[in-house]
Amino acid sequence: MSERAAIEVKYIKMLQHWMDHLGHKSLPKGIYREIFTCFYESTKRVADLHQDVYNRMMSGTGPYHVVAKKETAPRDYHPVFEETNQSFEQVLLKKRYLEAELKKRKVNFEKTSQAIEEIESQLAQRSRITSSRLRPGHKRPTKKVDSMRASVSQLRRQADIDKSRIESLMKEIQQFEVQSKKTLEGMNLTLCDLHKERLQLMVEQTKRFEDILRDLWEKPKCKSAKCERLRSNLEDMDWEQTVKDAWEEIQREAMKRNEVALSGISELFDIVPSSSRTPGLSTPVPSSPMRRVEGASNSLEMTIPDLLATDEHSAEPQSSHSSNSDDSSSLTIGFHCSSSESSVGPGGNPTGSDQAIETIHVPDVTKEDIGRRSPPFRARQFCPGYSTEDEQENQAPQNLEDGTKIERFCSNIESRHAEGRELGVLRNIRVISLQSYIGISPNELTLKKGQIIKQKLGADEDGYCYGWTRESRFSPKQYGKYPVVIVKAYDSDTKTNH
Repeated sequence: MSERAAIEVKYIKMLQHWMDHLGHKSLPKGIYREIFTCFYESTKRVADLHQDVYNRMMSGTGPYHVVAKKETAPRDYHPVFEETNQSFEQVLLKKRYLEAELKKRKVNFEKTSQAIEEIESQLAQRSRITSSRLRPGHKRPTKKVDSMRASVSQLRRQADIDKSRIESLMKEIQQFEVQSKKTLEGMNLTLCDLHKERLQLMVEQTKRFEDILRDLWEKPKCKSAKCERLRSNLEDMDWEQTVKDAWEEIQREAMKRNEVALSGISELFDIVPSSSRTPGLSTPVPSSPMRRVEGASNSLEMTIPDLLATDEHSAEPQSSHSSNSDDSSSLTIGFHCSSSESSVGPGGNPTGSDQAIETIHVPDVTKEDIGRRSPPFRARQFCPGYSTEDEQENQAPQNLEDGTKIERFCSNIESRHAEGRELGVLRNIRVISLQSYIGISPNELTLKKGQIIKQKLGADEDGYCYGWTRESRFSPKQYGKYPVVIVKAYDSDTKTNH
């Protein structure tokens, strides 16, 4: 019964956990709310029934406690059983005491008898030796013989006491067995009566237990009015209209999500029907009728800085749009989208379906129109081709076709990189910095021109070596990375030259 009660408790907890999980969900409207409510109510009803069964079974007057407490009628079970148990324990303890005392006396009697026999044998041998050694006229024995005779007499007295005690104990045990037999027979009858009453009680409580479990299957037949109303609502519902309304609601929610997701993107592109699109890149893109109604501009123009236009940047040969280079100072992007009622699958063919198409017009820019410009990013000092602002002001603008400085510049790069590749594979060597360098990250070294570095590791994929340096002889070592292109191998003449 206790195991069944534990199972009921576990089942009730599982149902309650599922009900809590279901109740915390955001229930939609319509048929879904009715279905969830029906599940919740039916589960709650089953949980209440099992809780009622557990309460009736494990209550103070339930079958479990009645059998566990051993309450019987018309007499109480506990006093009778305790009295019988105490009487039996007293008889058992007395019998064990008498048997232990008898065993002890027998062991002592056997030891005493063996000691007497041993001393008597020694005394007989001692007496013969003593009698042969006595002088004529002296018949008195020695002291040793006298002590041995005294020990024998004492042991005989102890043996007589043990023998008499053994006989008395045997008589007492026989009398106790005769007396306890009647007591044990009465105890046996009492225990049989108690066992019979206990079995009757267990049968009655088992029947009561089965009646409680039977209510678990009979009570669900009487459903509550609320559950009956929910069931009738589900049975009387127009399923075709319900399914249609639910599907329309799903589509409306999906369209709302699509509109929210594409609201920011659709403003950047022109919506153009596919019929008015031409394959030419320089063809102007007409505005969408939808945009005309709203009165908004449909073209997005972006001013392009000086770019290097090559054949790789355009989708067609450069000759196809070289004549329109004067009018191509802007970038026009046209974007064609499908209507909001149709869905577009990813990965489709834009020429065979209403997919998104971009048209990019790249202007024609010649190399002569491009002058020397500073890079749009922060250049490191060790990068080749770096020049200060003062040097840039003194330099006259030149075209890229002038190759005199470029050749010298490339030769410096090649020599520098060749030496850097040699140093990048060496370890545990001394190198010297060719120029000052400020470390950008914390793990980079800040170097001065002519500073000596102990290189521990070669260059990595980014061209950085690892080593340590110190500002003076007594300064602590500073470990970090540095670019291989700003150092060279150190020798005795290097420091003198620099």
